[in-house]
Amino acid sequence: MNTIAMTVQHVLITILFWAACSAAYAQGQQKKILEVRIDELIKSLGSGAPKAQAEAEHGLFAIGEPAAARLREVAAKSPTQQSEKLSKLAHRIEWGIATRPVRMLVLGLVNYEDTHGSLPAAYTTGTDGKPLLSWRVELLGKFRTVELLKWSR
Repeated sequence: MNTIAMTVQHVLITILFWAACSAAYAQGQQKKILEVRIDELIKSLGSGAPKAQAEAEHGLFAIGEPAAARLREVAAKSPTQQSEKLSKLAHRIEWGIATRPVRMLVLGLVNYEDTHGSLPAAYTTGTDGKPLLSWRVELLGKFRTVELLKWSR
């Protein structure tokens, strides 16, 4: 290999290395920002205003799994009454995450029924009368997330 090719290769490897480092740094910064936001929302739960508490819960639900994990950590270090409240909220968030695919499936069925006037057939058939695709394939266009598309396979 000539020296120019080796130099170009070295430069490219260096660029890729720094790109990977900066991506890892950015990801770490995002994680820190998310942790700070979760802690702010948890502090808002303790405020007396019901609206602030509701907004904090909504924010924690939107964040999802990282929020539930942090709530469990804070609950372990909190007094009993607050600990119980935080644990219940973490459980509700985890339950919401776990049941989301089923809720999306139901929403897909409802959207299909609204569009077509009936639920999808068990399967579609080709011109030769042989079954082609199941009802799940009919619903794929009604889903709003890729997550459920992956889950349905």
